Amino acid sequence: VIFSVGAIDIDNDNMADLPNSRLVINTAGIYDIKGYISLSANTTGDRSLRLVVNGSAVREISDRATNSLSFLQEISHTVTLAIGDAVTLQVFQNSGASLTMGSAAVQFQCRLGAIFLSS
Repeated sequence: VIFSVGAIDIDNDNMADLPNSRLVINTAGIYDIKGYISLSANTTGDRSLRLVVNGSAVREISDRATNSLSFLQEISHTVTLAIGDAVTLQVFQNSGASLTMGSAAVQFQCRLGAIFLSS
């Protein structure tokens, strides 16, 4: 399943829970979870992405904003998930200003996806 803010791109297992901005696992197994974020340009501070399963972080990455271009960040993690597990993507930034998701140069704002690998 891959979904963006407010829209489902592909969902072969009915996992997208758009009102809660999360994936809910319907088939137990090993998954490759991926998250992407695009933030407006700002040269101050750090940006972090966190993959969360059932409220607990399973992977986090952080990068420093280094130029005045739109900021793109990607995270992935292979994890064993059970039926009913909820997967979310959290975004953090400390620029001191509000940053907008997305830009004219990037076709997505925020995406979360899961690829089933095996049982």
